[in-house]
Amino acid sequence: MMPQPMGFPGPVAAVAAALEWTVSPDNSFMTGQVLYVDGGADAVLRGDRY
Repeated sequence: MMPQPMGFPGPVAAVAAALEWTVSPDNSFMTGQVLYVDGGADAVLRGDRY
């Protein structure tokens, strides 16, 4: 089970907004990135390793 640092499952609207921005003309300078839209779960799982 994935940790839920914010205390609730992520809202679909937040993920959709991140995806919308990623493919929008406003995002004309970003390349080759990994975006974590997970409410902090990745940070909790990685801890101090990185």
